[in-house]
Amino acid sequence: MHIVAAHKPAADDDKRTISGLVLPYGRAGYTSAGAVTVNAGAVTIPEDLSRVKLLRDHSTEDGFTPVGYATAAESTEDGLRMSFKIGRTADGDTALADVTEHIRDALSVELINTSVTEDGQLTAGELTAVALVPIPAFADARVDLITAALTDEQADDQADSEDAEQDDTDDTENTDETPTDTEDTAEDGDSVHQEGENDTETQQEDTMNAAHAPAGIHAAKPKHIDFDGAVRAISDLAAGRRTPELTAALKDITYSTQTATRVPQWLGHLWEGGTYTREIVPTLTPKPLTGVEAIGWRWKKRPEVNDYAGDKKEIPTNTAETETIKSKAKRLAAGWDFDRAYYDFNDTEFIKEFFEAAREDYAMKTDDRAAKAVVEYATNESELEAKAQPDLLRAAAHARQLIKQVARVEASTYLVNPDDMFDLLDITTMDMPQYLKLLGVEPEKFVSSPLAPAGSVIAYAKQAVRWYELGNTPIRVNAQHISHGGVDEALFGYYDTMLVNPRGIVAVPIAESAGTVEAGA
Repeated sequence: MHIVAAHKPAADDDKRTISGLVLPYGRAGYTSAGAVTVNAGAVTIPEDLSRVKLLRDHSTEDGFTPVGYATAAESTEDGLRMSFKIGRTADGDTALADVTEHIRDALSVELINTSVTEDGQLTAGELTAVALVPIPAFADARVDLITAALTDEQADDQADSEDAEQDDTDDTENTDETPTDTEDTAEDGDSVHQEGENDTETQQEDTMNAAHAPAGIHAAKPKHIDFDGAVRAISDLAAGRRTPELTAALKDITYSTQTATRVPQWLGHLWEGGTYTREIVPTLTPKPLTGVEAIGWRWKKRPEVNDYAGDKKEIPTNTAETETIKSKAKRLAAGWDFDRAYYDFNDTEFIKEFFEAAREDYAMKTDDRAAKAVVEYATNESELEAKAQPDLLRAAAHARQLIKQVARVEASTYLVNPDDMFDLLDITTMDMPQYLKLLGVEPEKFVSSPLAPAGSVIAYAKQAVRWYELGNTPIRVNAQHISHGGVDEALFGYYDTMLVNPRGIVAVPIAESAGTVEAGA
């Protein structure tokens, strides 16, 4: 715990000491542990005052430095007053300058093993250090006495001058070749006197360096932390819990550090692209799927009519032939086991978005299946013979012509590879009205799919290929997974494709050197 007082410390550069009120009594201060009030007798200081160090900034701050130690402490009506000896170091000089220039002229205590009541009364704490800080938590915790009149350079100059005078005296004494007994006695006396003064100064310095807590202030014996205490301290730091340490310099409260008090904005499902709409399936004839297996038929050889002369002559005839078409519905499915907490807490948004994503995947997968079926029918089951064409538009026009001539229907769709779609850039505004519509090759009839073979155009009439699908596919089902506290959810889809008229679909290669493509090739 750090607690700051408020009178400017006093300093003597000769003795390099500062004094001030370090801990006011009975007044609230805003410390690292919140608002805290300290009464007389609550804080214990070490029996050896030199253990209490003077710091430049708190030990919890980056770049803090020790600059001195405590030499005196007194508990007064106003609070705890202390004096500090500042070391003759660069950091010590900086600390003295901070105080005299009113930059860091506030005092802030550091306490350990603190105990604070719910209403903010400090009932126990051990003093370990006092820091010079710019802003105190206690308004009155400041340095009020600076005993620091000489700078280090001045002190060094004075010491050099004294040494020079002493050297002159020694030289004079050495030139007396016949000193008297009285002079010898005087010199001996002076020597004894100087040694006595040195002894006195040494004793005073020793007394200062080993200052003890005065009467009226609790003196603490050195405490050693045990293993359990060390584990608790590390655990508290890792968990961000308050430790029994308190500092009293005002702290910056930044937005980024107050994660516990911030409520993040819920953004919901973020956009990942437009919902997929099937492109191939709508180009086929839709039919309801009413069973897992389907049986149908188609013409293998169609009935034909011919000219008839009349007069009771024999009428024309031909042999018609059909073939049976059998098909078995294909399936798509997926299942997931959800924690039932999603349902118990009515987290409908996530569940809804989850199955929207699953349905979208079903749409993409079925569109791919439709494209594969069209490619298969055009490549291996078409009854039309196509010739290679030099470019995309001519290939499409040739395919349309074949279907129109044989099946007597218009080609409704041209399926091409995405790379071949770039050939449509060759169409100009002059081409469209005069030629393309006449040939039945409107750009809006082109659909691309990466499953379409590159270098060819697949043309087909909508009536030639059927798309069967269970009406409400995909079907969503769920069941309680009670033993595991879950809910099983699944999607099932059923579909099928059928080539109704092999003369209504054809693949035309785009290659100048390619030859004729025959049915079933």
